[in-house]
Amino acid sequence: MQSLRPLTASYLLGAKSMRKEGNRIVFVFDASESFYVEALSEKDMLRSLEMTAEDVYGEPTKIAIELFSTAQSGRRSDDRPASSSLRDDPVVKSFARHLGGELVERKR
Repeated sequence: MQSLRPLTASYLLGAKSMRKEGNRIVFVFDASESFYVEALSEKDMLRSLEMTAEDVYGEPTKIAIELFSTAQSGRRSDDRPASSSLRDDPVVKSFARHLGGELVERKR
């Protein structure tokens, strides 16, 4: 699993948005990114992410991986693209640091 940690961080960067709800972090992915959803939803992967979140927050934290619904928007309320705001998000930065990943631009 150790060798997959940077890969995990890059998968999280593929999220369209992220929100923290109490002791729960929800990563939302576009339907076209279903590979990320499948990979991150595996039991061992979720447990690894939850342990990382516990290290970051100092308390047990659940991780939820969701698919983007048609009712949601690809833009945040401040009209910035979600991917650039995720790059600056302290939670995502912390996960990348803990997982040994690097935030890079994705190219399609």
